[in-house]
Amino acid sequence: MPFDPLKPVIRCCVAALCLWTATCGQTDGRPENTVIYINDDSDSGRRLMAALDAALDRELSGRYRVRLRYLVVDLRDPERMQASILEAVQTQPAAIVATNSETAAIAKSLTRDIPIIFGSRQDPIRLGLVHSLARPGGNITGFTYFVPIDQKRLELLREVAPRARELGVLVDRWWIDESDGGSVLEVARSQGFDPHIFLAETPSDLAQALRTPRAQRIDAWYVPYTVLPFDNAAAVVNMLESLRKPVAYPATQFVELGGLISYQQSLPLEESSRLIAKMVVLVLEGVRPAEIPIERPKSFALAINLTKAKKLGIAVAPALIKRADQIVVRDDAH
Repeated sequence: MPFDPLKPVIRCCVAALCLWTATCGQTDGRPENTVIYINDDSDSGRRLMAALDAALDRELSGRYRVRLRYLVVDLRDPERMQASILEAVQTQPAAIVATNSETAAIAKSLTRDIPIIFGSRQDPIRLGLVHSLARPGGNITGFTYFVPIDQKRLELLREVAPRARELGVLVDRWWIDESDGGSVLEVARSQGFDPHIFLAETPSDLAQALRTPRAQRIDAWYVPYTVLPFDNAAAVVNMLESLRKPVAYPATQFVELGGLISYQQSLPLEESSRLIAKMVVLVLEGVRPAEIPIERPKSFALAINLTKAKKLGIAVAPALIKRADQIVVRDDAH
């Protein structure tokens, strides 16, 4: 029979097709690493999850196979939260991402081996999560928004409200449990304020608190970064601004929504997600969390809503306007 030059090519193609069929849908042989992401069922939680997923894709660059699993917890139910985290720990994930200090503390109490990467708005040293920022110790590392800027915010509030005496401080139980509330009150007093704590964990709690005679006597308000404003920024701004009093907020978004003034650490969602993703990669490469320094914001941003100031009859000093990183001027301010 004459030689058919196409036959070897055909046989190779058939063999390749058989091999592809046999392995179709299978992995490339690399083990899958499960990373547990712990947060509540909220828009902010889902945004962070999506940002972290994207950051992991960029940082991993095909080196590892990682599945990010969203563990939804109820931050208002510590017992159920602990049970859920314990169940997740028992699956032996490659790492745990705890998005606040409370879930990080629970995870740390349940495992000494699984790497924990946390995000916190409080001082992780004071909370006992880590030994130091440079060398966290144990099986935990992460980043914290904590820097002592309550004093700076209250100084700014004093500048725009020089005659204010009675100060309302809006907090929730997480702020009471995790922050050094006494120092904040002392700072407020050092600025000439007489501070009053208002506890609210939901928008309805806040609405009820603001209807009280005590709230009506308040001259100015201070809003630290707690769960209520973080998850309900627009509602919090709408209710506080309806009182027509100066309010200092913890982040620029509140000024963009109609608030008067804010001073925040500059660590955008994308940047914080990138930091977490880099730490996940490090622990997958075998670096001990104890040796990964805690990250903190290195820059800050001042925002002022001049339209709101005008509505309140506040003349903002030109020097303060020059210092602002963002000025809001619009006709539809609250």
